[in-house]
Amino acid sequence: MKHKRLFYPLVLVVLVAGLWSAWPSSHQAPHAPGLSEKQPAAVKTTEKANPVERGQDSESPVRRPSRVRSQPVSKDGNAAVARILSNDRIGEAEAATLLHELASDASLPIEDRLEALTHGLNLDITPFASFGSTPALPSELATPFLEAVLNHNDSPQLQIQSYLALLDHSDPEVSALAADMLAFAVGDDLKEASHATLRQMAQRKLAELPPAAAESK
Repeated sequence: MKHKRLFYPLVLVVLVAGLWSAWPSSHQAPHAPGLSEKQPAAVKTTEKANPVERGQDSESPVRRPSRVRSQPVSKDGNAAVARILSNDRIGEAEAATLLHELASDASLPIEDRLEALTHGLNLDITPFASFGSTPALPSELATPFLEAVLNHNDSPQLQIQSYLALLDHSDPEVSALAADMLAFAVGDDLKEASHATLRQMAQRKLAELPPAAAESK
């Protein structure tokens, strides 16, 4: 009987000790709520903007590329052409006019004149309306100019004027191409008209064109 009285208090002590060890400590925060409270701070850390990726690096400001007028000047291109093409303070029409002057300058080497002609035609063909009439125009310049004119059906008066100017060129190939294109422009489909007749037909065609289509000479 005495042993039973000691047994029950001992069991009670063991149960209380077990419950005490299993009870969560007041110093430990519950697991799930703790993660949810720390999550916003982690999101803020990962959302910081990268100035390099967004192009806002203050040490390396983004610069707009300078305007490219046409194809780069060739390795052996003259300095005058390069200066005109790199000058953003002048418009394309003005740059083309300056290049026309270089291309028409008989004192310059053919290579330099061809460089100016190529870039000028890429900018604006209008200032070159009278280029076919350049005295003693070399075939090295007349041929690329005539080929460029063929692609400007939006400027019929400039085309006819150029064909007329090159109709009697010293290079037979240039002259023949100019005659063929002039015959097509004035309606001589059979190409039977002489150069003199083509000139007359061309003058009548020019008179029929509206003033808005006229190109500067």
